[in-house]
Amino acid sequence: MNIIIFEDNHKMQMLCKKLIDEFNKIYTADFFIKLVSDDPFLIKNFILQKSSSAIFLLDILIDNETEGILLAKIIHEKNPKDKIIFMTMYPEYIKYNTALKLIAYNVIYKSKKHFKTELFQTLQSIMMDFSKNSFYCYNHMLGHNRILYQDIYFFERLKNSKKICLEYSNGMITFMGSLVKVMKVLDDRFLRCHASYIVNKHKIKRIDVRTKQIFLENNRVCYYSYLHKKELEQWIKPQQ
Repeated sequence: MNIIIFEDNHKMQMLCKKLIDEFNKIYTADFFIKLVSDDPFLIKNFILQKSSSAIFLLDILIDNETEGILLAKIIHEKNPKDKIIFMTMYPEYIKYNTALKLIAYNVIYKSKKHFKTELFQTLQSIMMDFSKNSFYCYNHMLGHNRILYQDIYFFERLKNSKKICLEYSNGMITFMGSLVKVMKVLDDRFLRCHASYIVNKHKIKRIDVRTKQIFLENNRVCYYSYLHKKELEQWIKPQQ
């Protein structure tokens, strides 16, 4: 998952990067630092253009202005699934503000004694949350099963049927259901690209704008509607 750091102290920027690298090595994690900046306009531009969930480490005060809080509100409005972690030497900005407590995943105080421990505990918690919510669960005759989101290529509503076909790395299953209900439990790597299809955007190899076809990494083909053309083109260069 991408991490964006909003911090105006260079030493603190370097410390965050060092600790995240250390965490990745210790816990075999894959947190990736996408952007480090003290410019609120640069961060805001990233927020408005990004298409997948991210973790934001936000310093509350930048040049004595509460820029971190303003950015957090924009982040939360655009994608409530983003993880917002405030970093501050001034806990009073959060302590009595109920609204900020609701949108903050955690608040880490910038003390040499506790910062590393608190950051590691927060990243561990995010990893656990991600693990718990990274499976698609479905029912079948013998009970229920689950498939990792990262292994799923697409869901297809079968023609003239109430059945859904799910194709993944180990094969294919069918079950009774609707794409509306399926979409409600998926994360933002999935796109309802057509009345009959939900695709995993991370599995797309290319799209053909002429035929409105999506070619996946397993060489299967799905279709998309014009409504989703722009979002698909953000993921991969189309073939005319």
